[in-house]
Amino acid sequence: MSTHKKDKNMQPCRRRNKRVECEQKVLLLLSDDLTLEARATNISVDGLEIKCNQEAAEKIMPFGGAVKLGERDLFQLNVYLNDENKQLQLTCAIMNMYRLSQDSFCFNLKIALLKEQNEQQLEEFMKAVA
Repeated sequence: MSTHKKDKNMQPCRRRNKRVECEQKVLLLLSDDLTLEARATNISVDGLEIKCNQEAAEKIMPFGGAVKLGERDLFQLNVYLNDENKQLQLTCAIMNMYRLSQDSFCFNLKIALLKEQNEQQLEEFMKAVA
């Protein structure tokens, strides 16, 4: 499997819009019978960074080259905001991933679809945590 590591200065991937640091629960809905939990560590209106353990990472993107970046189908995810009942529903694509440690992985996701009402919620959330 191809992986993308941060550049030699360990700078995060660039986004067009400002990102804010956060620590939010994320549920990835990969199929009807596969839902995984991860943590969003930063978010912007065009993307987010999530961290998960190795077991979840292997289910998101099987190792061994079976799935190439860019060929991955879009998938749904829910980001839980400060209130457990308030969540953003996003459609995302994997831009890159890299290993942080033995059992910790990071995925940078591009938001492919964000409904207008969710965009307003996201912008309000970003202002509150900035």
